[in-house]
Amino acid sequence: MAMTSRKNKIKMPFIVITVSLIFLYCSGTGSQVIHLKLTDAAKILGENAHVADSSGTLKENVTRYQLAYIADSIDKKSGKTGAVYYVFDEYKDTESAHKIYKKFYDENKDHEGITVLKDVGDEAYFHSDGENFYYISVRKGNKMIMMKVNKITSKTSLDEFNRIARNIAEAL
Repeated sequence: MAMTSRKNKIKMPFIVITVSLIFLYCSGTGSQVIHLKLTDAAKILGENAHVADSSGTLKENVTRYQLAYIADSIDKKSGKTGAVYYVFDEYKDTESAHKIYKKFYDENKDHEGITVLKDVGDEAYFHSDGENFYYISVRKGNKMIMMKVNKITSKTSLDEFNRIARNIAEAL
């Protein structure tokens, strides 16, 4: 049983790399897909994690790349299993990216826990209920990232979440 689990963990990084290369080639933009690394997800979660999902789509207006990382174990203190979800979108132009960002922001702006971030990307906001999730959305030019921790545990690091999100945003 342990060998099957190990095999799956070995195959997933290959799939992530392969999907990244396909999108770089297929998008025709020549720009780099910026993604959340497993090591960074583990820092955010405060424990070892694995790739649970990796996918991408190409549409007329947007190239989307998605990743999900799940903690390797249940946090004994909170009884929860942490997860980090990440989306990288590249739109055909800045206006399209702005419209999508604005739509998401407008749908959430009246909820408690929203903070507009003036010093990240062209537009950004952070959202959290302080108990269950952290979420950030950043747009820079025609690119956008969305990252969410769902199931905050006693090991989850908000500092690492913020640091890594800012680093990714700077690379856009």
